[in-house]
Amino acid sequence: MKKIIKNPIFTFILGALIFGGIVGVSAYSILANDIGYTPSDNTWKKANGEDITNVKDAIDELYNKTSSSSSLLNKICTYQSEGSYGQKVQVGALYDCEVGPNIHKNFYILTIRDKEVDMIMDRNINNGTIEFNDAMKYFRNKSEIEWSNVLNVGLPDAQQIVDAVRTDNWIAADNGVTWWCFGSKKQDNSSSPYCTNSNQKNYAWLFNHLSGCKSAGCTDDSDATSNGYWTRDLIGNSDYAWGVAWAGTLDYNQARGIRPVITILKSQLN
Repeated sequence: MKKIIKNPIFTFILGALIFGGIVGVSAYSILANDIGYTPSDNTWKKANGEDITNVKDAIDELYNKTSSSSSLLNKICTYQSEGSYGQKVQVGALYDCEVGPNIHKNFYILTIRDKEVDMIMDRNINNGTIEFNDAMKYFRNKSEIEWSNVLNVGLPDAQQIVDAVRTDNWIAADNGVTWWCFGSKKQDNSSSPYCTNSNQKNYAWLFNHLSGCKSAGCTDDSDATSNGYWTRDLIGNSDYAWGVAWAGTLDYNQARGIRPVITILKSQLN
């Protein structure tokens, strides 16, 4: 086995392996899908596709991946006070992030955990709209180098969006609700357009850069190529998927854009 003690990122992952077991490690992949946990058969996969069936192989493979990317030890996201909706390391805080070598994008903090944060891009990354099934496959076909400085990249979770609006009285998986408004924190068809509320501006960071969103309270609808973006979750047992729309809503539609969410370590925030 390779000598591994000097790599602090690996030491953290090693602790998770030893104390949680292989299947207990975080469900998202390490280094943008180089290693992924497969719930269907309880196996880990090496980068070459071979199964990882014991702790030693898993440790070696994780060491190879974390050692190959010193970026995981670096500050890659710098706080931007102008345009921010929160202070440093708060939900809504705006950062300039170098997601890959010389590739900078703006992200807002969406979810904060003990050692990591999820951050949502300030606009859609694709042009126009895309069907839900294609959206779910989008990042699988992207070069790793584009996201080499992050732990993971994918679509946002619907409940993350709801929780970012600071409410505890609604569950995104509820199949009985077809839309939900940021401003009023409920279904609201009393205003025109629906969901327009003076409180919407507090959550403009979640629906800026969507076509027509200024009429519903966002601050910027420039460069908009879509009127919404997908989350990764279906609505209950239905065939519809949750998405964020131009009106400052979480609702459903047939075609939206892609707004990436990255996972990085807190230590990578500057």
